[in-house]
Amino acid sequence: MATKLDQQSRVIGYWINLGRQFGITGEKLKEIEYGQSNPTLALMEYLYSKQVDNLTVGRFYEKIKEKLKRADVLKKLDPFLVEDSDKPMEDVIQLDSDVYEKHLCLSQQPKTQL
Repeated sequence: MATKLDQQSRVIGYWINLGRQFGITGEKLKEIEYGQSNPTLALMEYLYSKQVDNLTVGRFYEKIKEKLKRADVLKKLDPFLVEDSDKPMEDVIQLDSDVYEKHLCLSQQPKTQL
């Protein structure tokens, strides 16, 4: 998931847009952008650590759908909605897991938008 949301675009939402949707300050977003790690991963670590906006799988999915309009990310999250929608993201998708690394790897430009 991280590398797809890392790519800046005027047309599609990326990690900064996601951070704004969760109320992350511009100062914190700049800190994340110029940090040493992958910006999306750093943002997700921040969201997980702060438990921003009751970050459940369902809430995260809705932010991606409504605000970022990223069909490529939604497709990767779909399998988690049925049983895990109300569970905290950090309990379902750990940042160091195969799910995050392989199944939600967002290293390519999206092919479709909503």
